[in-house]
Amino acid sequence: MAPMTTNTEMDSDLDPDEMPEPVERTRADDRHEAEAFAEIAERLARAKPNELPELSDPPFDADLRQAIGDAQRFVKNARARQIRRVAKLLRGAGSPEEVRDALEGKTPELLAKRISEQVNETWRAQLLADGDVALTRFVAEFPDADRRQLRQLMRQARRTPPDARSKRASTALIRLVREVRLVREVRLSREVRLVQSAQAQTSEQGGTDFEAKPEI
Repeated sequence: MAPMTTNTEMDSDLDPDEMPEPVERTRADDRHEAEAFAEIAERLARAKPNELPELSDPPFDADLRQAIGDAQRFVKNARARQIRRVAKLLRGAGSPEEVRDALEGKTPELLAKRISEQVNETWRAQLLADGDVALTRFVAEFPDADRRQLRQLMRQARRTPPDARSKRASTALIRLVREVRLVREVRLSREVRLVQSAQAQTSEQGGTDFEAKPEI
């Protein structure tokens, strides 16, 4: 039987002339990218603070957020120089498309945060609508939750007619739901890191033991 040809052997038989060549950037590409960053920097500088979405990190780190804030405050020549600095910092934050996505709230971090807040709001709505039935479900899923405090806020938030006290209680209720869910997420994340660390140590020890075995 003829020996099987491995993928490595097949790849080595390829004609070097047939290998795809890497795409090289041109001066035009660099110019278009620079223009895109300049346009984004100008947009950020012209926007009022309440017109911008949350500038999350990543890609907007502390230095970039500070530079944007300065560009919004400066005037004339100082403002023009600051806009150029913002454009320069933006180049280190990603491609123009990635920066635009971040401004539109399309980054994975912002999407996850938005979804999490929707879950918080859903839990609050269920607690207020279903009462003890929803409270039992919530405590079953989050055993660390303070049932007594939740019930007290639920009762206050359901006051009729609604007043300032019930609105404050409703706000406090979603804040408590948010904190309870965050505590569990942090704990689960810590547990995952511990497991991954233990697995990595086990793998390293196993590799060391294997390498230490004498050849037969």
